[in-house]
Amino acid sequence: MQSYVRKSDMDSGVYLRLWKYNVLIEYMPSVKGKPLAAGVIFELEEDKFLIAGMMSKIFFHAKPDENVKISVLTLQEGRILNGEWAAERTLNGDEQMMMALGDLPSCLYVELFQY
Repeated sequence: MQSYVRKSDMDSGVYLRLWKYNVLIEYMPSVKGKPLAAGVIFELEEDKFLIAGMMSKIFFHAKPDENVKISVLTLQEGRILNGEWAAERTLNGDEQMMMALGDLPSCLYVELFQY
């Protein structure tokens, strides 16, 4: 599990090192009356993640010493209901190009693959 919190307007993002991937978190611009960026990434399995947070863009990258590319196999919006993932919407196409969490707390389930 890795978490992040935007501490000031000068923070633009954070780089997280997970077991198999690195993750770039970009904070969305500050807007008066809107919350600052914050979130958490849970590594459920080797290529499966649960992301919860807001005001953030998430970009997964392969480790620098690996000559592989990564892509999204599954991307879903949803919530945890009685301890289980409950998908509400499956994202595809252009929606998979950029994972983003808006100004209300939300959850994403992400499954990646390398090639």
